[in-house]
Amino acid sequence: MFVPADAQPRPPAPAHWRHGELVKTDIGRGDVVVAHGSERLMYVYEVLDGRGGSGYLCVWFEGGRLAESVFGGQSLRRASGV
Repeated sequence: MFVPADAQPRPPAPAHWRHGELVKTDIGRGDVVVAHGSERLMYVYEVLDGRGGSGYLCVWFEGGRLAESVFGGQSLRRASGV
């Protein structure tokens, strides 16, 4: 049975540590995000959980080439209107 992607349940939001407290974030795999102070749209390809907290592997196109970088949850926000 085919189920459209938007009808599938979204995985639970990842959590990260901030000032000794576990904090939920609303960013997950497949979201479109922007870094604070930037207008570049990026796609969250993978959520990385490690000892230092959560990181987000983001990809985007820059100059016709695919670029990637890992960002911390504090430096990203979900893109609005996308």
